[in-house]
Amino acid sequence: MNLLATMWILSEDLKSLFNTNNIVDIYITPSGDAIKVALSGHMDLTLGEYGCREETGFVFSQILAALTDGCKLHRMPPKEQVSRRFTTEERQRSSNGKKTVRRGGS
Repeated sequence: MNLLATMWILSEDLKSLFNTNNIVDIYITPSGDAIKVALSGHMDLTLGEYGCREETGFVFSQILAALTDGCKLHRMPPKEQVSRRFTTEERQRSSNGKKTVRRGGS
């Protein structure tokens, strides 16, 4: 089964559209702040740049889900949208990293 059959990926900056049939590799850079693609016969190009390794990993998992779900077009989310999601989650956690306990009555 070829997971990379006929899906298109629109880059975060909305300037590049990649056909996955031409992609040799999709990877997170060693610094952890970007997702790149290696195209057959070309240099590596950037799909999106994000704030940290956790954000980049989250976006990478979205690409994998789109591939396995048979999606025809996957748009890389904007950096601001991903950062906002992680900032919101951090606010919902206590100082020890666990979700805060809310003790409200009804």
